[in-house]
Amino acid sequence: MATAATITTDWTTCPICLEVFDNPKSLPCIHGFCLKCLEQHFRDKKPGNMVPCPLCRKEFRIPREGLCGLQHHFIIQHLVDARGSYCDKHKEKQVELYCRDCNENICVLCFADKHRQHQTVEVQEMAETLKPRMENDDELILSRRNAVQQLSDKTKEEHMKSLSHIESVEKMVVEAGAAVKCLVDRWSVNIYRSCSQSRMTVMNRPRLYKNSCSWC
Repeated sequence: MATAATITTDWTTCPICLEVFDNPKSLPCIHGFCLKCLEQHFRDKKPGNMVPCPLCRKEFRIPREGLCGLQHHFIIQHLVDARGSYCDKHKEKQVELYCRDCNENICVLCFADKHRQHQTVEVQEMAETLKPRMENDDELILSRRNAVQQLSDKTKEEHMKSLSHIESVEKMVVEAGAAVKCLVDRWSVNIYRSCSQSRMTVMNRPRLYKNSCSWC
């Protein structure tokens, strides 16, 4: 069974460099890494490239700003800050306890001064207590991100279907217009021919009449 110290170390240690996190960044899969480790790991990649998470291999796209544009991992940062941090009131003392009543880290002098009657636990024990909750929160966040992504994909699919339908209607209208134009043109030609023939008939009548008179 993992001890509280081991759990705290796991949450404050980068899985790439195996050292305490330095400017931890959160990937879409919620895994965290040092910014410098990510930059070294993906040194041959550019913004917009799809790359896999070094742990779970789930792919994500590098932001336009580069890897520095990834969201800061505040949960890990909080644990790193609490790991070996010093008391705000007693600068020479490291925080060793967590006061549940005041929701803050305290040193032994603070405990003796104002927190003796409060519920307190060791910082490492508190970290062990919070880890399952943090893991559940991570899973919930990841689940909601996936749900949003699925909704986005569905909306995109419906959008493409709507565009395809509109394009089909536009094509049908153009084809129908072309067919109607063809019929109108053909009708116009026939009418024009009929009119031309009638004109010729009318123009030829005086000549026929004159010829008929010459035989009288």
